[in-house]
Parts: sequence; C-alpha cells; structure tokens
Amino acid sequence: KQENPALRRKAEDLLKKLGSSQYSVSHLITDYSPSNIFKRHVSEMLGVISDTEKLANDLSSADLISHEVKDEVITTNHSRYQNASKLVNEIERLLGVFNEPDILILCCEVLKKQENPALRRKAEDLLKKLGSSQYSV
Repeated sequence: KQENPALRRKAEDLLKKLGSSQYSVSHLITDYSPSNIFKRHVSEMLGVISDTEKLANDLSSADLISHEVKDEVITTNHSRYQNASKLVNEIERLLGVFNEPDILILCCEVLKKQENPALRRKAEDLLKKLGSSQYSV
C-alpha cells in the first residue's frame, strides 16, 4: 500500500507542534486511514442498519459490493444482523484492499441516503473523522 505524501507531511507538522515523541508519523497515518476509521465504527453500524435490502441495492448500484453479495442479502432468510454483517464485511474488505478516502466517502454518501436517521448520523460521523484525519493531521 502506498503512503500518501501529503498526509505524511501533515502528520510530521502535527508532531512538531505537539512536541511529542509518543507517536510516530506512521502510527498517525495508519490510525487515521479510511480502513481503520471504518473498522472503529463497524459494531455501531451493525446496530443501526435496518433495511438491509435497500442498503444492498444502493451499495451495489454504487459498485461498492458485488451483485452476488447483493443477491445473497436480498434472497436469503438470514437475520437482519447477519445481512448487515455481510454488507459491512464487504465494505471492510474493499477498504482493506484499496484503503482510499474516496471509497469511504462514496460509502458514506450511500449511507446518508438511507431512511434510517441513526445510519445517516453514523455516515456523517465517519465523514467528519475522515475529514479531520485529512485536514487536521
């Protein structure tokens, strides 16, 4: 995985301002990667995803999950939690491979279009975390 040079410079600047040797640049970059930001919110998201069929359709339309995963979520008799886990695991897998902010942003845009207010708030929270990691570090 390639390291983002702009993020590295921001992390180095932050460490200089803090005057702290407690964290390394690579620690800051890794801790605030899109993949890690998403991972820290998985359990909360699983608790608020309610309409897994609509979410599966929307994620598939945005090319964030495969048609096979969408079909599995829509056609199986698994619990809401199991289907939500399947969707979240697919996004987590995608972020693990690419770990790009644009993927997390697209995912959040899909989540913000859901009817569930708690899920929309979670998407906003993820975007804030991603934004603060890109602009604050």
